Amino acid sequence: MRYLIQLIVMLTDLVIIVACAYVFAWQPLNPLIWLLIYITFKTWSSQGGFMAWQPQTIKQFLANARKYGL
Repeated sequence: MRYLIQLIVMLTDLVIIVACAYVFAWQPLNPLIWLLIYITFKTWSSQGGFMAWQPQTIKQFLANARKYGL
């Protein structure tokens, strides 16, 4: 179960990036799109960005999940 949760967290990072790229490719000249992408990446990076991809964080999460019974 804990590996599934870790995988989902890692996939959501990719989904955010792909969604922003898709929206940007769809409307590259729209200033509202630029603003939304900026807000999205600023929020994503302030919450850790690629934190779920760092080996130390992965080990820490898996240890904590095992401790709590996942």
